[in-house]
Amino acid sequence: MAVPRRFDPRRLKYDANWIPILSATQLEDIAIEVLEHYCPEVLKRNQPRKTPVLEILKGLMERTGLKFAY
Repeated sequence: MAVPRRFDPRRLKYDANWIPILSATQLEDIAIEVLEHYCPEVLKRNQPRKTPVLEILKGLMERTGLKFAY
């Protein structure tokens, strides 16, 4: 697996409403970086895995103050 470029929000382009404009490659890089940090086991090849979305969100909530509702 290639080493992804690290996500840096200061380098993004934004539209008039401050929504980031992301390419497919940028989205993939961000997703890989989040998975590497919060649940690297899902990136192992040749093994079916589920992505623990709620656990990732809870980790982000604890570490960054993210707020979410489900």
